[in-house]
Amino acid sequence: MEFPIEINCMRFGVKTELLIRSGITTILGPNGSGKTQLMRGMQQALGSIFCSKKVVFVSAGRVGQFESYRADCDGQRNGRINYDGAQFAYKKDVVRQHQIETLNGGFLTFSSRPDIRLKVQERLRKLLQREVTVNWDTGSLKIFFSTSSDPEAKEYSAGREASGLLHVVCLLARLYDDDIGVLFLDEPEVSLHPQLQLFLQNEISRVAGYPTENSYKKIIIQATHSAEMFSLRTRDDLSSLIFCNSAYALPLQIDPEHEVLKGRKVQNLLARLRHGHKAALFASKPFLVEGISDEYFVNFLSGHFDFHIEATGSYVLPVLGNDELLSSVKLFNLMGKKCIVLTDPDTLVDSSKFALHMLSDQPELDQELAKDGHDSCHQLAKKVLDDFKKLVATNWDDIKQYACQHAYWSGEQEDAKDIEKEKRRAAFCSLFCIPDEELRAMAGGAFLIIKSRLEKLLTTLTCVGCFVLRKGAIESYYLDGTAEGNSDKINRVLQEIEKASALSIDKVKAQYGDLYDAVKFAAKGVLIDEAESMQDMLLNVVPAVVNRLSNITNAQEAAQMAKRLSPEKASLFTYEVSDSKLVVGLKSPIIDVKGFPIVISKDDNPYKLIEEAIRNITS
Repeated sequence: MEFPIEINCMRFGVKTELLIRSGITTILGPNGSGKTQLMRGMQQALGSIFCSKKVVFVSAGRVGQFESYRADCDGQRNGRINYDGAQFAYKKDVVRQHQIETLNGGFLTFSSRPDIRLKVQERLRKLLQREVTVNWDTGSLKIFFSTSSDPEAKEYSAGREASGLLHVVCLLARLYDDDIGVLFLDEPEVSLHPQLQLFLQNEISRVAGYPTENSYKKIIIQATHSAEMFSLRTRDDLSSLIFCNSAYALPLQIDPEHEVLKGRKVQNLLARLRHGHKAALFASKPFLVEGISDEYFVNFLSGHFDFHIEATGSYVLPVLGNDELLSSVKLFNLMGKKCIVLTDPDTLVDSSKFALHMLSDQPELDQELAKDGHDSCHQLAKKVLDDFKKLVATNWDDIKQYACQHAYWSGEQEDAKDIEKEKRRAAFCSLFCIPDEELRAMAGGAFLIIKSRLEKLLTTLTCVGCFVLRKGAIESYYLDGTAEGNSDKINRVLQEIEKASALSIDKVKAQYGDLYDAVKFAAKGVLIDEAESMQDMLLNVVPAVVNRLSNITNAQEAAQMAKRLSPEKASLFTYEVSDSKLVVGLKSPIIDVKGFPIVISKDDNPYKLIEEAIRNITS
């Protein structure tokens, strides 16, 4: 048998068909997407194929019981940690070393195989300046470390060693073990800093391969959250990935012969992928923007509005130019990911390819557009963009005085095609700056009509997560109103962020509308607002207390009344009675809500008053 290996395995009770195409298979996906469950199913399937070799699983929580020597696990030790008593296993456990999924199993192999111990020790000595000693103490396995660069250094218990080094010893022992034919590594990067992750990834690549009787080559199946733990440069690298996008969808693999991967632009993109692209593979909705300035400002808006787009599955990834943008979208689509895109107008008006791709396979939108007489999203995009192109070409003189003032217009192009592109770009942005009354008077109202049709297209694109910067490049949205100074974009965006931070919420929304809409879409409109939850708690307690305010004479009686209604919620607040009014204060210092104390009289409507107070706090 050789690669690829076809296997059928179970994941959450559902049959899954997979291909193991090479020595390393990497599973990617967010927390809770079923990566570990998939590996468990694969473990059973591959165990029946490689009967002559061991199939070993190393768990993500591999510190296991050893942690009891390194931490106060039960809160009863009063800071007295038993570092020097640390032990890994017993002699009787050696026969089960390949079934043990924690550090103990790896250290048992390390202790019982001098050849493996030599390989591990040499690497620790030269790369990490550590010596390792094995000691069987009345049947208990104890490991001691010392500093190899210092001949006078005393040995110390493994309980005092950095957890990353303990993980490295365990994982290397498993990698070099020639009894193992298939090795499952759940989050091999745990406790390792990036350089150690790269070292480990190189060692994994060294031993990965088809297992044979007289070799320590083995199939490695790993699930990881680290971009350092896998390579992604070629179509073959891509085909060795398994994407678990959710617990409810089948795992996804990419055929290296897929038509999209044969395209030169996608192949070039794969060849020059940076770390950011790999990091975006862990997101369910990569958020593609054009350039570093856009990335900085999108991240600012996300933080400024408490949107937390990363927690909703997005990852902001700057790309370079139209070609890389479309290639990136196609690549992420193959992985089962729907991209959110924030792009300059040139992506839309230079060619209809991007809009047509973003609007492909949208049956629900097609049905909705059919009500307005459009055959499909494709038909809308192609017709509108073609008509816009023709209108600019035939009526350039009508809009020229406005378009030539836009940053897109340089007037320095010599090639006819480049001149036409500049005209379309500048005219597009001008449409959204010129008052409708003036547009109505241009070209017999044709520019006003095309603006309306373009708005329809732009709105349709936002439904699939594509947002076009109507004004032009991001600098066109800056408070100084110009897009000049592109040679120092980073400094300009940092200055703009500082200015925007001082604006009111409403002003930020108005000034940077297209960018704000894109960030809000990426966050699914979810805003972390503790005031909303606070309102619910107040309404569970305060109205009943206010209703009996005439019978309450002091703070103690008010507090007792509130506790009878809801002891847990009432404990968040302080209560005072002053001039027949209830004064409610906030007790907890960790709740980020302003506006307290809230003063309510018996004649007030507590529901309305609290709602208004919370709304003021939120805004």
